[in-house]
Amino acid sequence: MAANNTSDGSKSIFTNYITSPPNYDSWATDIKLWVTGQGYKDHLTTKFDTDKPKWEQIDAQLCSVIKSALHPDIKPIFRPHITCESVWSQAKKLYTNDTQRLYGVGHKLMNIITPKKIEGSISTYLGNVHFALHDFNELLPHAVSSTTEQEKEREQHSTFLMLLSLYGLPEEYAAIHDQILGSATVPDMSTTYAILLRVPAKHSLEPIITPAPGDT
Repeated sequence: MAANNTSDGSKSIFTNYITSPPNYDSWATDIKLWVTGQGYKDHLTTKFDTDKPKWEQIDAQLCSVIKSALHPDIKPIFRPHITCESVWSQAKKLYTNDTQRLYGVGHKLMNIITPKKIEGSISTYLGNVHFALHDFNELLPHAVSSTTEQEKEREQHSTFLMLLSLYGLPEEYAAIHDQILGSATVPDMSTTYAILLRVPAKHSLEPIITPAPGDT
């Protein structure tokens, strides 16, 4: 999220426009973070609160900012929506499809556990695992109600995805793979990934042969 705020309000404070389903999640995260930071997170899900003075005025101001984060091409679709809750609901309706997202999670999981070869950096690989975990948690909500049990369930999801990511690691990570699986306790995702990120890239492990002095 960028801060391009202007006094005349002509520019959005967001640079991450929502344009299509692939970038909806990042857009929604930016919006939710900003609204929460303003102290008005409830405006995204509540139509009107008569118990709070100036609700309508504040909601209109927030809604104006949120609409500024819509790509100009799709703004006409949102013209009838003049409350935060309405804009938020419409965006979710247009750009999320649980069936497609669940299929996407399955596809991501297959990409994690099957390649035995990392395309790009280890950071990119681990980032994809985190994206999969995020979608997994959103699409398969907690089956329990207590906060303690929900936290335990989140940890189980995290451990499950972490172990799947170990399965897909290439040969140069075999020692780390064996070390983690041989541990008496399973480390959390952050600890495991901190270890993996310290492993030098494959190309840096290969010996570099330089010609001896005088060789031509």
